[in-house]
Amino acid sequence: PYGEFSLSGSLFLDARNSSDFSDPYSLIYGHHMDHHMMFGALDQYMDEEFFDTHTEGSLTVNGEVLQLEIFSVLICSAYEKTVFEPGENEGLREYILQNSKYLHEENWKEDERILAMSTCRYPDTEYRTVVFARILDHER
Repeated sequence: PYGEFSLSGSLFLDARNSSDFSDPYSLIYGHHMDHHMMFGALDQYMDEEFFDTHTEGSLTVNGEVLQLEIFSVLICSAYEKTVFEPGENEGLREYILQNSKYLHEENWKEDERILAMSTCRYPDTEYRTVVFARILDHER
């Protein structure tokens, strides 16, 4: 993120997304690293108690803090177009409803902006853990 070399890389936004997170669906990728580094911590959402008690977060974009509310976690193939093609997100809501391991459906309204955070399902490289959050509007 600072323009310097890093062996572990960086979190990154899908190139098809707007960098201000104004799209209806934005997708961030990150390496699955040990000791909960980078997106290695996303696996914790596969534990129901953790999922139920860690529902809020924030994302800082150009000095603006966006509030997040986690509402779903699932495991899917890295080739699942419904999840991994953010410009073509028709059917995303139904896919999440049908495939979530845990879901707080009451926290998700259809017209809200969605953020997905994806990491490898370590050590398998084909499957991904994906955590979904709604991006809360400023007036809420």
